[in-house]
Amino acid sequence: MVLCAAAALRAAAAAAAFDPGLAFDKFPVLARRLVADGWLAREPFAYSPAYIYFLAALMRLGASPGWICAVQVALGVGACALVGALGRRLFGPTAGLVAAAGAAVFGPFLLYAIELESDGLGLFLYCAAALALLRALDRPSLRRFAIAGLLLGLRAVQRPDALLILALVAGLLALGAAQRGTARRVALGSAAVFVAAALVPLLPIAWQNARASGEFIPVTSSGGWVFYTSHNGAATGLSYFPPPLARLLMDAPAGGADVALDRLDDRVSRRVASLAADRDLTPGEASRYWRREGLLSVERRGFARQSFLQVRKLFYMLHAYEAQDNLSLLVKEARLGRLTFLGMGILAPLAFVGLVLAFAPGAGPLRQHLPLLAFLLAPALSMSVFYVGSRFRLELAAMLLPLAGLALVRFAALIRAGRWPALLAAGAAAVILSVVLHLPDREIVRQERMRFIQLHTFLAERAQDQHTALAEFRRATSFAACPAEAEAAWRGLAQVESERGNAEAAESALRTSSGFLDDATLRRLAAMGDDPDAQWAVGRHLMLRGEMARAAEVLGDAARLAPDDPDILLARALAAFEAETAPPDRVAAWAEEALDAGLRFSPNAATGYLLAARCYQRLGLREQTEAAARAARRYQAFIESKMPHDRAGE
Repeated sequence: MVLCAAAALRAAAAAAAFDPGLAFDKFPVLARRLVADGWLAREPFAYSPAYIYFLAALMRLGASPGWICAVQVALGVGACALVGALGRRLFGPTAGLVAAAGAAVFGPFLLYAIELESDGLGLFLYCAAALALLRALDRPSLRRFAIAGLLLGLRAVQRPDALLILALVAGLLALGAAQRGTARRVALGSAAVFVAAALVPLLPIAWQNARASGEFIPVTSSGGWVFYTSHNGAATGLSYFPPPLARLLMDAPAGGADVALDRLDDRVSRRVASLAADRDLTPGEASRYWRREGLLSVERRGFARQSFLQVRKLFYMLHAYEAQDNLSLLVKEARLGRLTFLGMGILAPLAFVGLVLAFAPGAGPLRQHLPLLAFLLAPALSMSVFYVGSRFRLELAAMLLPLAGLALVRFAALIRAGRWPALLAAGAAAVILSVVLHLPDREIVRQERMRFIQLHTFLAERAQDQHTALAEFRRATSFAACPAEAEAAWRGLAQVESERGNAEAAESALRTSSGFLDDATLRRLAAMGDDPDAQWAVGRHLMLRGEMARAAEVLGDAARLAPDDPDILLARALAAFEAETAPPDRVAAWAEEALDAGLRFSPNAATGYLLAARCYQRLGLREQTEAAARAARRYQAFIESKMPHDRAGE
């Protein structure tokens, strides 16, 4: 019955929100490319090899996007069954039934079941591997450990964070072997078979990567890039922050298959890294380049601020807010509406109570299955190293659902037994934690605002008539804290007003998109002295008006508030240079600081290098002047060659 409900909910979700024309054609393009290349990769895998092969096989059989979605819906129902089986084996049949029911209605599971991304397949493999390991721990045999290892290896081929689980499980099995004395050989053999079986699907991928690149890349080549986007100056721990130049290239106009491949962030990141390094980099070299840049960002942030970032990640992991990392997911989530009501903010507090119960004296199940904890810990460790996103919380949720099922079963038992004080204490703990996990912080408020702006800008751009477009663009711009947040919406509004013959309104919207502020907005933003984005908007407005001295003062305050923001650091240096409020050596240092903070990965990099060159020229430093000028020319040539003329240098 529960599985029928799960299937019906996913079918309803597909009917309400599935839209193959909305998503970026990443995996279908890669799948077609794999088939065309004879099922062997011509370049190292940058994204989920398991899903690319899965999709390629379905497409080779003639499956349309709708049929692929149907297969993924079936996998989603299968994941619900696996979650229920985990709960049943750990905590009994009622807890298993509750866990399966929770999985059936869990909002993110519904969303990712209808998205042409690898996460639905990954969730199924993750749950299958966890259940197989649990069975092997209950009734140890080499065959059962081999099955568990093979499934985990397949999950690692979907996304390599599962290698962490492999290491944790193998370590815990070996640790158990050291404690059992007479069963030492059997336990060590189980660990060895588990690892060996996991390598079976991994080794062919590593071989293909080595064959294509001459480098050792175990699964995918994008680890360094993801690390950088998780820790650069813009990173907040929540979602993915590619640098502006990469974002500009990824958002370039769509074209054929080759153009679509060139817009993938793996290729974009390699081109940007090669530009900054001033030589062509291989995929492995590019990944190492970005890993070094990520570590430098951590170093610039310092111990205190980096520690605070890590604490925030822990908060975001369990928060009710779902951080989506692409527009397609935002639109689908909006279309699903109330179908996604059950989320992490409700699940995590119940699971916390269940975890306490599972480790209470005499509880047993989890205490006797410690290697299984690797499946609970690994997502948290992975998000601590990288970033918190909705897609990366799916497996964590799957492991929390049986614990939540245990908590609800215990609540029911307390009610039947009339143990009201115990019920009140446990329920109060869950409610208080849920309230905390629904409290937004400044970053969540900002992201919710940006999501609203993105969504309504998208709806305006797809509108079939001017009236609807105008209304949606106005909704987007009205939600922005400062005009730069809705720059695309302001430009769209200007275009619609121009088409309607309203020249004055079009000019006003265009000026706003360029950074000019009206008097009311200027006063409002100037009063927000603790907000670096507001101060940057004021400083930008003053620079456009030619008031460089005032701009330099305001942007100096913004730079102190946001010392890792390269655009603010550059604007401060430019204003001070033009106003002559700082000597050339200080301005040059500020320009270099901006470049080190990430301006090298921005469309404004040429401006930063040119400013540094002008300062060095005034200081009589010929060698530094020539080096900075060469870098400026290199970046400008790159921008002009890669971007349409109306967007170059934007």
